Amino acid sequence: MQIHGVCAKTGFEWVPTVANSIIDMYSKCGRISEATRLFNIMPVKNLISWNAMIAGYTLEGNDDRALLLFRKMQEQGEVPDEFTFTSTLKACSGLGAIWEGSQIHASLITRGFPCSIRATIVGALVDLYVKCGDLFKARRLFDQIKLKNVISWSALILGYAQEGNLLEAMELPDGRVC
Repeated sequence: MQIHGVCAKTGFEWVPTVANSIIDMYSKCGRISEATRLFNIMPVKNLISWNAMIAGYTLEGNDDRALLLFRKMQEQGEVPDEFTFTSTLKACSGLGAIWEGSQIHASLITRGFPCSIRATIVGALVDLYVKCGDLFKARRLFDQIKLKNVISWSALILGYAQEGNLLEAMELPDGRVC
């Protein structure tokens, strides 16, 4: 892409903020191989670099690669944040990887991560458990969300509907009826 070419010619390609933006751009434009190439040759990677690649792989549906990169990131001493966990949990959902997702969930609990106030993470966990058929865990997590959003509501409703439990899907807490 032309923007990347200009950045390379001017030497800005190696400024982490610029490189991260280029990786994100390539990922969102469906050019994950270009994003991967730039990521692999970056002299300095930061959390945003790792997050952009993990999210890019997840967006592309290459969930195995996203999980591999998540492990590699931690092996190299980078500490995941809310964005990392959300993308990684989406990758687990895409694979139906309940064990890996449960391990991430356990890690969040052990680290004292404030899941109940992080709607994106809890939404991703609800989605994971729904897609893997564990509606009991999905509902328990859903009930802990302080500020529910469309993603968490939709994931739980979809889970109940897929199980054929339409009555439960329609009568959710807080007096809401769909």
